[in-house]
Amino acid sequence: MKLLLIIIFELILINLHFLLSRYIGIFELQPIPLLILAIFFLLKAEEEYVLPLLIITGILTDCFFSNKIGPFLLIYLLCALFFKDSRNMMYKDHFMTHVFFAFAISLVGVFSIYLVGGIFTLRAPIIVSLYNALLTPVLYFVFDQIKLERLVRIA
Repeated sequence: MKLLLIIIFELILINLHFLLSRYIGIFELQPIPLLILAIFFLLKAEEEYVLPLLIITGILTDCFFSNKIGPFLLIYLLCALFFKDSRNMMYKDHFMTHVFFAFAISLVGVFSIYLVGGIFTLRAPIIVSLYNALLTPVLYFVFDQIKLERLVRIA
């Protein structure tokens, strides 16, 4: 039941993004709010629920923000595998940790998606990464206000 609530919340976030996308685009580039949500899940969810939450989020991100199924799902799962052992050593309750991860993961992820697509550019990944990093504190505050952490801890 809680996974269904999380999927509904993700779909609402996607709809809100598409509603506001024409107002918040810079050079036809927009932030990826589900990447910020995936980082929130990666840092805040209980260990046994991280992979299912990231699989659901990755599939939804690929369906709405990518031309193919797989790139964002692969990025989220690789991040989960890399940070699985170090999650307990990180300070996860400050939003700057989320900002750093949002910038780093979106920079590597968007760059790799452009590179696989045959386009070598640095402008688009840097703009999207900065945009995600600037949007992270706002979404972190929203997630904190709606008590999303409780939903993913008990999942």
